[in-house]
Amino acid sequence: MSQTLQKIEFIKKKYIFYHGSDYKLPYFVPLRTVPSEKRIYIKKNNEVPSNIWFALGIRGAGKSSFLEYLGELYIRCGVSVIDIFGSRDGEGLAWLRSPWAKVLNILILHSPALRIQTYWKNIRVIPYSRFSHAMTEEYDLIISAAPLYTSMKEEYDAINYIIDRLFERKQWKRPAYMLVREAARLLYSRIRAYKDQVVAKAQYISLIREFRHMGISMGLDTQKFTSVDLDVRTQVDYLVIKNLGNHKLPDDLRWIYAFISPEALISLEPQEYIILSRTGLLGTGIFPYPKWHKRPGEDIMEYVPLVIKN
Repeated sequence: MSQTLQKIEFIKKKYIFYHGSDYKLPYFVPLRTVPSEKRIYIKKNNEVPSNIWFALGIRGAGKSSFLEYLGELYIRCGVSVIDIFGSRDGEGLAWLRSPWAKVLNILILHSPALRIQTYWKNIRVIPYSRFSHAMTEEYDLIISAAPLYTSMKEEYDAINYIIDRLFERKQWKRPAYMLVREAARLLYSRIRAYKDQVVAKAQYISLIREFRHMGISMGLDTQKFTSVDLDVRTQVDYLVIKNLGNHKLPDDLRWIYAFISPEALISLEPQEYIILSRTGLLGTGIFPYPKWHKRPGEDIMEYVPLVIKN
């Protein structure tokens, strides 16, 4: 662990997030502050702002687990969480073995070609074609995952359908948080839908920009920051930097090396992170790594209350 991160062990109650005095939050050490910002809030004055969170790091750096932890914080604020992107091994289904699984009102979306059953009364299972944006008001957690589809093509079709329905969300009473694992896949799904890469890219950028006006926060991750379009990167409210491996920060972020050494950025543990806000607040911290997060090599379907029948 770097010397910067070791300081965290000696600082009490410097929180990166705040949503109530009854919940202990991760330690946060500000390295550079701005007059308007000394903490980073998910909930303040009974309001939940619509933010874009972007996690950057190599495979296994803890990007998805950080976005899941954000999801837990949003759930505690009464926000509907939508997890519709993930790896082919269905990491989004790990929510169903979390402590939240038995207490939340959960909606599972799947292929119309499959019959999927659950015996848990708090879980509803429907074909993705029956999804509507109004369901984000009713359900605490909405999941669409690869093992619930017959092919990758069908999963992408489902993702596009879900995104299009969310884009119809003009009025709402309940904010939502959409978790997108690997941001480039969202663009690829739009290319498949529109066939024209230029049109798809413009529509993709529009989604990122407009979702905040629909009360939807987004948590995205990528292994390479520059692989995401500049027009999308400029929309980011909070950049979360994880272990970068042999990748370097892009030129416009090299100033961070004045506060954090390159060696520190390649030795971060999965529960450690660096964070940069849109206004320039820079800090480092630790979050509680979700114990329920899917581990490499395991069959998540063995641990969740779903049965797939062809």
